[in-house]
Amino acid sequence: MALDTPASVIDRGRTLPSLPQVPDGSSADALSALIYTSGSTGLPKGAMYTERPVRQFWVDFVPGRGVRPSIALNYLPLSHMTGRGDAIRHACQEGVSPASRRPAICRRSSRTSPWSGPPSFLMVPRISDMLFQHHRAELSRRTGTGGGAAEQLKEELREKVMGGRLLWAISASAPPSAATTAFVEDCLRVRLLDGYGSTEGGIVALDGRVLRPPVTDHKPADVPELGHFGTDSPHPRGELLIKSDRLVPGYFRRPDATTGSSTASTVRATS
Repeated sequence: MALDTPASVIDRGRTLPSLPQVPDGSSADALSALIYTSGSTGLPKGAMYTERPVRQFWVDFVPGRGVRPSIALNYLPLSHMTGRGDAIRHACQEGVSPASRRPAICRRSSRTSPWSGPPSFLMVPRISDMLFQHHRAELSRRTGTGGGAAEQLKEELREKVMGGRLLWAISASAPPSAATTAFVEDCLRVRLLDGYGSTEGGIVALDGRVLRPPVTDHKPADVPELGHFGTDSPHPRGELLIKSDRLVPGYFRRPDATTGSSTASTVRATS
């Protein structure tokens, strides 16, 4: 198998034809990015992000908690809007010198090195569970080493693993269990916010409350094929239809999915 050196790749690139010119983005409706869905409702679809929602998403992911000069730990895939937004919004902070913009990219390494912990941290349930499981396993290993082992271990996780600078954290993609949430908040000494959103609409709710703005209107809808109805007891169930300032205009080259009643009701709700 032949291996390419960086120099040979660069030289080969110079011989390739120029790429089509990218729009300058001066229009708020100019196409800026395509973010593909996971495919849970069929084939993955490219959500079209125009310039306006991209700017809103990257500057103010969580309304009321705008970007501040900080260090970001980027570990989510950049094919996911949350991962991409969290990386770029820290790399493009206005009023911050380039030397102070420090998005730390997470990678496997056999070497250890000092690092400055992030003031804010975007978590997913898997990360919360890993902290919880590590704490329980290590606590079991240290049994018999003296009192206060649990609190000492939490301090190590807070100060050494997370860097000791955390001011707030938000969990996204799915709600963590009550036990995991209680552990994370006690261990890291911060409130763990629970965020809910979608590829098409960005953030929709925080701690179970719909955010207005960016959501301008919302209503539930029955989903008979799943047996979910607004009349269900003790809690209504169904599909949440929204209007939002951050909603994408549709799916790339998929007008059928954009207007379809079963695959894109969130997008359809804006029309």
